[in-house]
Amino acid sequence: EGCLSKNPKGVPDYDLSEIQRKAITQALAKPEEEMSANDQIKLALTSFNCIACHSRDGYGGPAKGLLPYLGTSQEGLGNEARMPPPLTLVGAKLKPNWMSKVLFDGESIRPYMHARMPKFGEDNLRFLPDLLAEVDKVESVSFPEPGRKERGKIRQIGTQLVGDKGLNCVACHNFNGKESPGFKGLDLITSHERLQPSWFYAFMRNPAALRPGIVMPNYWAGGKG
Repeated sequence: EGCLSKNPKGVPDYDLSEIQRKAITQALAKPEEEMSANDQIKLALTSFNCIACHSRDGYGGPAKGLLPYLGTSQEGLGNEARMPPPLTLVGAKLKPNWMSKVLFDGESIRPYMHARMPKFGEDNLRFLPDLLAEVDKVESVSFPEPGRKERGKIRQIGTQLVGDKGLNCVACHNFNGKESPGFKGLDLITSHERLQPSWFYAFMRNPAALRPGIVMPNYWAGGKG
């Protein structure tokens, strides 16, 4: 009866198919069960339609028909520059403070990507960062904290690595506000603020394994360099 009937009268008519009516009826008949953290994440991403733009663990992502409407100023970077990043392992990727900035403060590091995420409000998604951190795991890697005397040397080595005398990351990435001469990839200066060290370690060893389709080269083929 009601809005689940084939010919609803005096109630909203959602034009449900027979399959939809059966699915809803079966779901309502099930006893309430405590949802796992992973299922809670799936429910949240579906409820707020995050999967219309983001993919996670092989589901979601923009339909092909939407791609022409996802613009970018960096066509050479391919779909990675127009499609919002995947949410697979995002709880292991992003530091909690940065995730909160993205979700609740509208923080963005991809100026070349024209699509922008709506704000859903902290009251609605306050639980999500902790759930993602609980579910998403990568192999933990320990990085010793450098002493005060070592920091300057390490900073110098790091700057050399990303520069044109090292791995030449600045050929495709902006760095500390200075634009790259080639592609204008996201600014590397934000990496420490955004990324969990263990995820970054895994990503650098094999970028395409964590971001299929990315144009970034692999400097450590087979995990060695």
